[in-house]
Amino acid sequence: MKRERGFTLLEMMVALAVFAVMAAAVLGASQFVLRQAEQLQERQFALWILDNHLAHLQFEPDRFRSRESQTIDFGGRRWLLQQARQGDTVRMQLRLEAAGSRVHTLDAWRTWGG
Repeated sequence: MKRERGFTLLEMMVALAVFAVMAAAVLGASQFVLRQAEQLQERQFALWILDNHLAHLQFEPDRFRSRESQTIDFGGRRWLLQQARQGDTVRMQLRLEAAGSRVHTLDAWRTWGG
């Protein structure tokens, strides 16, 4: 009679341990990539919003006030835009309304008439 050869319990446990370590590493890397993609999307949306607001300031000079605060719905999220003016310089700060969100800042100088 020929003896059947298979994996021992120890070999199976080692193989499962190797697989578990590899799966944990892949999961961690994929979470990092997803977080980076979300942050990149947030920065891109913030850039678009700030750029659009700056264009509104150029074409509507009466909006060039000393202080302004408004909420903006964009990209399925609610943003808080704060504008502060000092002379011909305006600083716009934008962040998501969620607590603890990062602040995106744009400083611009008024070089247009009005």
